[in-house]
Amino acid sequence: MRRCTIAVVASLDTKGEEADFVAQEIKRRGHNPLLIDTGFGGAPSVKPDISRQEVAEAGGNTLLQLSDVAERTQAISVMSRGLSSILSRLRGERADFRAVLALGGSCGTALATESMQVLPLGFPKIMVSTVLNADVSHFLRGKDIILYPSITDIEGLNPILTAVLRNASLMICSLAESSTMPSLENGTVTIALTMFGITTPCVSRVKKVLESRGLTPLVFHANGAGGRTMEELIRSGLVAGVVDITTTELTDELAGGIRSAGPARLDAAADKGIPQVVCPGAIETINFGAEATVPPAFKGRLFCRHTSGATLVKISLNESAELGRIMAKKLNSSSGPTAVVIPLGGFSEYNKPGKPFYDQESNQAFTESLEKHLAAHIDLVKVDAHINDSSFARKVAELFLRLLENSDAYSAS
Repeated sequence: MRRCTIAVVASLDTKGEEADFVAQEIKRRGHNPLLIDTGFGGAPSVKPDISRQEVAEAGGNTLLQLSDVAERTQAISVMSRGLSSILSRLRGERADFRAVLALGGSCGTALATESMQVLPLGFPKIMVSTVLNADVSHFLRGKDIILYPSITDIEGLNPILTAVLRNASLMICSLAESSTMPSLENGTVTIALTMFGITTPCVSRVKKVLESRGLTPLVFHANGAGGRTMEELIRSGLVAGVVDITTTELTDELAGGIRSAGPARLDAAADKGIPQVVCPGAIETINFGAEATVPPAFKGRLFCRHTSGATLVKISLNESAELGRIMAKKLNSSSGPTAVVIPLGGFSEYNKPGKPFYDQESNQAFTESLEKHLAAHIDLVKVDAHINDSSFARKVAELFLRLLENSDAYSAS
């Protein structure tokens, strides 16, 4: 077994005893813990390997200056930048640096998970946190951070917390010893696709066509976290092309739904210049949880109970037109081959004749706005079919393969 260095991150004035316990557990398993102090309050209760002064300076400030900062958020930002810099440096300079485990409450979790964003997919990262009882997507942001609930507060060791920390230590040691980073074998060409339950037939058909051509599809659920992860993978260079069938995350970002992937959704492929085909799959839906969670501002709208925990709200005519403009603006910056394919028969399983969200006027408002704002170098293809019709999926697949085969990312055999 190779000996690994594992960073243990915590504010050592308030979490020193617990961080030291983790460090000793890591030592017992034959590895080297590296204690990093991210505190900026009282004095540390255990001696760190990397001090809070070093972290603050790596973040462009000094600890003395931080002690004068009234806003905790500014201090957290400085320490987060410093920790990011230190983690990046460790990974670049030390081949034995193989994992990171952090402990924290609300501030510590925000600080550590923000810093973990600099570590690539596949690099082990665990966050033991007290604040995992709500939406945690803002901590993950598309990265494979393992969030581990502390169960009790991290305020002195007790039988429950001791078991949690021991298990987390065992987990991080095992991952450090045997984790693997995503890599592509020679000749593997990965293609990202986006899917929702109400666009699944289309995505499944396109996926089969891509597989028949020797390509490797990666399907992402367009639920916010899925879109962020896909964008991250595209930027990492692990994706050769995108068939972005389900763009409903744009709708949630505009209208305030719970499945937003953030303002950078649809940007990565354009920036990387890889071939992409984009469709307005499920773009007519704003996503919320159980019906009781729908904000009062939407109560007068048409809605559909998808499951007991998922309520879909129909977009307005103005929102539909605005989404066309937003999509066009994002795609106009594409440096690679790009096409938009519009299913004139409807955008999702709920958006077809006889279904609750079918609205020809709204669909047309989206299409006309998109066409008005779309740059001349972006292809716009209209197909007289519903998004889940086999003829539409076939057209999308054929168009994407043509763009891919004529791009630098792929050479047809």
